[in-house]
Amino acid sequence: PEALIDRELVRQELSMRHRLGLYAGAQGTATVVLLTNNAEERRRGKTRGAVVIGLGSYGELSAVTLTEAVRVGTLRYLLQLVDRQSGGPPEAIEAPLSALLLGYNSTTNISVEDSVAALVRGVLAANQQFSEARRDVPVRITQLEIVELYLDIAATAARALVRVAEQINRDGARYGMRVEADRELRQGKGFSQRLDASPGVAYWPRLEVTDADQREEGLQEQGGDRHQEASSPPEGAEPLAAKPRRAFAERLRFAYLGQRARSETIQHQRQPGLVESLVASSIRQSTYVEDLSRTLFQLLVPHDFKNQARQMDRMVLVLDGYTANLPWELLLADDKPLALSTRMVRQLQSPRYRTQVRQTLEKRAYVIGNPSTEGFNKVFADGPTWKAPEALDSLEGAENEAQTVVNVLRRYSYDCEEAIGAEKAVDIINKLYRSRYRIVHIAAHGVYDEKTRHGGSRSGVVLSDGLLITAAEIGAMETVPDLVFLNCCHLAKADARPVAFNRLAYSISRELIEMGVRAVVAAGWAVDDGAARVFAEEFYGQILRNRPFGDAVFAARSRTHEEFPSLNTWGAYQAYGDPGFVIDPMGDRAAAEAVEGWKPVTQEELMQRLRELATKASGGDPPSTERSRELAGDVDMALQSCPDAWKSLPALRFALGEVYAELGDAYFDKAREQYLAAIRPEDSSGGVPIRAIEQLANLEARTGHTTANAELINTALGRLKGLVQLTATSLDPAEENSGTEWPALSNPERAALLGSAYKRLAAVLAGNLLQDHDKDGGAVLLALKQAIDWYAKAGTQPYQVLNLLALEAVRDFGIAANPTSLERVRGCALQARVAWRANPDFWNAVMPADALMTERLLDRSLGSKGRTGENSFSEVQKTYADALAHVPGTSRELDSVVQHLRILQVLFEAQGHLNPRLASQARLIAERLDRLAQRMLGPTAGQGGAGGSAADSSDGTDGTGETH
Repeated sequence: PEALIDRELVRQELSMRHRLGLYAGAQGTATVVLLTNNAEERRRGKTRGAVVIGLGSYGELSAVTLTEAVRVGTLRYLLQLVDRQSGGPPEAIEAPLSALLLGYNSTTNISVEDSVAALVRGVLAANQQFSEARRDVPVRITQLEIVELYLDIAATAARALVRVAEQINRDGARYGMRVEADRELRQGKGFSQRLDASPGVAYWPRLEVTDADQREEGLQEQGGDRHQEASSPPEGAEPLAAKPRRAFAERLRFAYLGQRARSETIQHQRQPGLVESLVASSIRQSTYVEDLSRTLFQLLVPHDFKNQARQMDRMVLVLDGYTANLPWELLLADDKPLALSTRMVRQLQSPRYRTQVRQTLEKRAYVIGNPSTEGFNKVFADGPTWKAPEALDSLEGAENEAQTVVNVLRRYSYDCEEAIGAEKAVDIINKLYRSRYRIVHIAAHGVYDEKTRHGGSRSGVVLSDGLLITAAEIGAMETVPDLVFLNCCHLAKADARPVAFNRLAYSISRELIEMGVRAVVAAGWAVDDGAARVFAEEFYGQILRNRPFGDAVFAARSRTHEEFPSLNTWGAYQAYGDPGFVIDPMGDRAAAEAVEGWKPVTQEELMQRLRELATKASGGDPPSTERSRELAGDVDMALQSCPDAWKSLPALRFALGEVYAELGDAYFDKAREQYLAAIRPEDSSGGVPIRAIEQLANLEARTGHTTANAELINTALGRLKGLVQLTATSLDPAEENSGTEWPALSNPERAALLGSAYKRLAAVLAGNLLQDHDKDGGAVLLALKQAIDWYAKAGTQPYQVLNLLALEAVRDFGIAANPTSLERVRGCALQARVAWRANPDFWNAVMPADALMTERLLDRSLGSKGRTGENSFSEVQKTYADALAHVPGTSRELDSVVQHLRILQVLFEAQGHLNPRLASQARLIAERLDRLAQRMLGPTAGQGGAGGSAADSSDGTDGTGETH
């Protein structure tokens, strides 16, 4: 939801605040974004924006803290509303607020009713506190809308809301206002039926594993070892005797923070040093040893958590400086390692962090692979058990890995800075600071606590001349990378040195995380060259498709294990970060939403999946884009996952028709085929609505217009008129133009569909007339008259009336404006603004602009020469821009308004041809409509969200936005 609000409502201002480190997180914090209102938005009386409240750490949320968080967020919102007022006495504001149903899905400690009560009481408390503190400012929240995706939860919340309101009102004047609960649940487009009762499928439970013996004070971590922190005693006090250093923890503390009301905590007694000895003896072994992994599981995991660990499908391991050095990814419970059945991501407990983090959204990466290590022995002393050559062995596997990563990054349009091969330290360091990088990948030799000839010790990535890349060098980067991938666990060909890979991985990972890197992947165990390349290739392929970090790591582990089952490289990589992190927070997350191995067990699941795809298609880019092909592929995958017997069901055919109809002209034949297959056979389940015929006709009329195929439009008209005839009180054939035999208002939507189809037919015939002047102009006028007649039968909703009046402006071109028509069009604009306050959708937003454009056609000012006509055009163009500035319209909806303008354009051109004395004025109107359409398609319109035309919407009452 945050991603949708960020992208569709607030122009990615939430992402910007997140990047600047100003985002809500801890309890008591809130982030508020309010977009500046233009003239049209001020007339509507609503503000576009978002309020994000901090709910604290996972597992801490309760009904009380949720109420407090809502109170704080609402107060910040009210303060910003006041701050937006410029000078003079404060204006009274009765503001609405929409809220997701927060809390119930984060912990079972909060019920749906608790969530509803927390939202209502938090808003009331904020109103009361603000009123007491600022009695001179009449600003408050007067309407709260609660939003929930799933129908069962929404119905439960609606019933709970009534009880909550009654309870609050019984309490009397505690909040100084009464609560009136809407007793009807309102359903919008896109709600879902819950077909899976599995709890917490979208949440990552936390398992904290820490050193139970670690002192809360006086002890600090250094590379996983603990020692007494040196500090000066107070003046006059005796110095404290240093306590002996303990190398190994005797007890581990396990705390499970899942979706239960309690946090389960266990102290696990262990033999100090046993596991550490097993790790130390095996850390340079890349072969998978099943016995070792099974032994580690038995020794490290308490009995009470063993079964729970087997059943979890995802888990975040929250570790400290000691437990981070243990190989949790290699644990084997039964026959399959946990990391291959459970999505597993690490997080670190750390009191240190960079307060201001500057990051970039530029698609740029820095890849280091197998740099020169010449001169290593000049700085680092020979060890007692190995001989150090002038340079360490060349790592061909690291070089191949780095090149593979560069190839994958460039496939996804990343600009890559390379340091692959025998590059010197100075060049590598210079490139590190040359640009701002979102990704840094390093595959090279690493050393941990390596003794130097001068008596010190150092840890990091080995470069030439005895220099290293340490966390300090990366920390000096002004722009912090989002992702760092570190692989220093390649095994050299000879003279292998005993590097503590796990401690090196933890040491650098900790520093990177504390400086603000969002995600770190570090090898903490010996890796095979070929398997490491596969892991990196799969990981980057997933993360660059915007898959969440946790899923990308799991996919990389799974593929590496499939290709190299005898090696343990799949478990060598430690992944630190937020499991939901995506590399491009402003990009398309469609790839991240794919469900791996999805197999529907009921027809309803498949139908819901198809409805979801249709919703995505209707809200996406124009139908001719790559997105349509991707969604068509998703449809094919969904069909492949279901039994063959389902594929012939009429209801399924209808759902397929709905999807293909949204994918554009290229899928017209498929959509038409599916609609026909839905309405032809017997539908014993009753799953195909009459809407199938209407939408088939709608599709044919739209495609007939875009392809200039009048016969296809006539086919659509035949279907629609047949439906109208079926609803007549008499089944006797009736002539369309006789009037009374055709039901006028029994189905306004169907009448509007007929009006739209005739409007499109008139446009096609007008285009033919302009290309061949010998064509009969009477056919154009007849189709125009029929369109007007059907829109007149369609009712009094603004979108129907605006279509009617715009076409009358064409028909009556050259005749003085009708004052009644001008009043009606102004009334449409007023109706739309009132409707916007209750339902701020795209169509209610654009109707005032459609109304002004129609008014300027009716009063002829859009066809005036000179300054008068240009002022009229500028006024209309600005009203469209203002109306759509902050509205989450789509490119598809923009196409709708453009089509409406193009239809009027060609109809005026045809009128100019049929009425030579009016030709110059008609051409002027057509030229301005063309300019207006061009502006709608240009950069100005794109900045504020796409446009669309209420005058071309098939439903002006529920805002479905389907055009005809």
